[in-house]
Amino acid sequence: MIHVPVEDIIKKVSEQSGLSEKEVKEKIKEKMTSLKDLVSEEGAAYIVASELNVKLFEDPATKVLKINEAHVGMTGVEIVAKVSQIFETRNFQRDGRTVDFVPIMLADETGQIRTTLWDRRADLIKEDRLNQGDVVRIKGASIKDNKYSGKELQLTSRSQILINQDELDVKIARPEKQELQETSLDKPIIGSPVKIRGTIVNVAEPRFYDACPECRKKVAPEGDKFRCATHEIVKANKTLIFNFVLDDGKGNVRATCFGESGEKILGMNADKLHDLLLEKPVEEIAVEFLGSFVEIQGSIRENKAYDRTELSANSVNTQLDPKKIAEQMLGNK
Repeated sequence: MIHVPVEDIIKKVSEQSGLSEKEVKEKIKEKMTSLKDLVSEEGAAYIVASELNVKLFEDPATKVLKINEAHVGMTGVEIVAKVSQIFETRNFQRDGRTVDFVPIMLADETGQIRTTLWDRRADLIKEDRLNQGDVVRIKGASIKDNKYSGKELQLTSRSQILINQDELDVKIARPEKQELQETSLDKPIIGSPVKIRGTIVNVAEPRFYDACPECRKKVAPEGDKFRCATHEIVKANKTLIFNFVLDDGKGNVRATCFGESGEKILGMNADKLHDLLLEKPVEEIAVEFLGSFVEIQGSIRENKAYDRTELSANSVNTQLDPKKIAEQMLGNK
């Protein structure tokens, strides 16, 4: 189902019906009351729009949408936007080969949306065929919900990308490059890319989820196979979520590693760990790596719900010599 925010529905109903936004809100409230709260506010808003013959959105496959007109659940979407930001190219291993992917931000006069170029499409960035400021026309995409970045434009194998065949008068800010900063856990740097060296002092029970081998997003079981929202029927990869406590001698932080970063610390892949946990508790397995000295690159954020800071790891280096690092630190004083 296509999800349109209630605020957008109210605005469109007001514009097309001649009612004030206050009057539309009252009608929605009355509809919820009449249905004895059996529908959500969004559902009641849909009904009110229908009763007033208001068209909330056109078929996305029949027009070029502005970014603010693209709603979660739409398929066959076509947009024209400017590349406003290009993030770091990353990769993972699949079937013995390296698969690249690079997230980018697209902008038009109505807003921004994130998308990701996978595998051969990532070559557009690597080969400088797509750069910040270029205008792209993307056809045959879908709009998905991303809990981290909000709505996201997802490309399928049938999607098309046309570069600089359109003109778009949208000014974009050139983002300042954020340098990686070393930090300590008594006064951690929040929100920026950081590098931290410390010792693993505690671990939580590892968790797993089934992921699409193409886009690495969670997939739903379908018979003896799995269905990806973007890549349809796939053979899923088991993906690790590994939480542990990192202590740098001045403080500690709860850290989270996904996929290969966690496997590097554990010294085994997700499938092997999953099977091993059926035979012995995580405390016995952790004996092998508790006390390990590691370097983590990632970002630290404040989790106000639990009143703590948390480290999300992008990469992990386990090949460190604590003695040499201590000597370097003493030499810099």
